[in-house]
Amino acid sequence: MTIFLLQLSWGYWRQQEGIGVYAETTISSSDISYDNSKSGLKSTDMKGAIDELYTKIQEPGGGKFVAAYTYNEDTKSSSYCMTGEESTCKSTDCYKMSKIIKGGSCKAGDIILYRVNDSSIVKFHNIEFESGSETFKMISHDNIVDSTKWSNSSELSDGAILAREALRLKTQSWTNVISRGGYSTGIETNAIDRFGTPSFVSDSSTRTSMVTVRDLIGLGCEAYLADSCPKWMTQGKFWTSDWYLSSGSAPRAWAINDGQLITKDNTDTIGVRAVVYINPIIDL
Repeated sequence: MTIFLLQLSWGYWRQQEGIGVYAETTISSSDISYDNSKSGLKSTDMKGAIDELYTKIQEPGGGKFVAAYTYNEDTKSSSYCMTGEESTCKSTDCYKMSKIIKGGSCKAGDIILYRVNDSSIVKFHNIEFESGSETFKMISHDNIVDSTKWSNSSELSDGAILAREALRLKTQSWTNVISRGGYSTGIETNAIDRFGTPSFVSDSSTRTSMVTVRDLIGLGCEAYLADSCPKWMTQGKFWTSDWYLSSGSAPRAWAINDGQLITKDNTDTIGVRAVVYINPIIDL
């Protein structure tokens, strides 16, 4: 791609006398810094950003999938990549059907920057690829809701009423994710065995869901074991959709607390991360 040049000009003219002065300065776009903190690009200069965008436009699948990186939490590795922002991150096209068909789909933890609507890009980590529905199940890297109670109710079988509604309001504009037409009220679990069947409530305005204990166990989290979760979960606190009821004590909701799975009083205030479903065929 040709180098973009920025021209700065100044001058003045004296029309009556036909005298003019004109000066021009040319600055290479490679010398102009670029803030990539919100764009999802890796380039830090204007030329690199333009070239990177041009490449993404030309690539198959260069639409709603903005970028993807292979997760690697080994700090000694030459491909260390925990957030997608490290200089050692390796790009991947694991979200493409050509890769999925050959068994090269994104692995748990892989980082995907996805355009949730026409104006917003959100960073996610892959949870799993569901072959039956042909969708990626992903969780946001950051809390989408900063602080909310799980619920005010002592009857936790109604689910995370307040947290779920706060998440719904924050993500109802995410038109590029698959709406499953409602939500689950969550389920009682002791983080080892699961009991009962969660109720499904129809609600077409719900586009996202809360992470479940089963999701987190699948990612390596263990109850009350410090640092058992992947390292990208070690910062911050957020609710799950599930609860725990033990004999002789009040029911409590499961949450992630700085990298471990614990129970908290459902009236505590912490964050919520969004779980979304993405179809790689539709979204290319």
